[in-house]
Amino acid sequence: MREAGGGGGARKFTPGWLALRRAWGFFGHMSVTPTLIWFRQDLRLQDNPALAAAVGRGGPVVPVYVLDDAAEGNWPMGGAGRWWLHHALAALDASLR
Repeated sequence: MREAGGGGGARKFTPGWLALRRAWGFFGHMSVTPTLIWFRQDLRLQDNPALAAAVGRGGPVVPVYVLDDAAEGNWPMGGAGRWWLHHALAALDASLR
């Protein structure tokens, strides 16, 4: 984690939050607010209602996927699952471009 602003009561930002703040700064000059699409379990594009609504709204769409190992609980993702996820996210990235 890194501190923002410095000083004693500075807020802490995770690296992911900093990346999001940079993206927001990039889009901040636009008249249309960007739409954040959070991909969780379902990485499909064809019948994704949230993605369709974001695209229909107009303006930039910022896709996000967060890998949270702590949320796995008693069944953490193994090597095969991580391999599949890596390739599924690469395919999602290619489809979004």
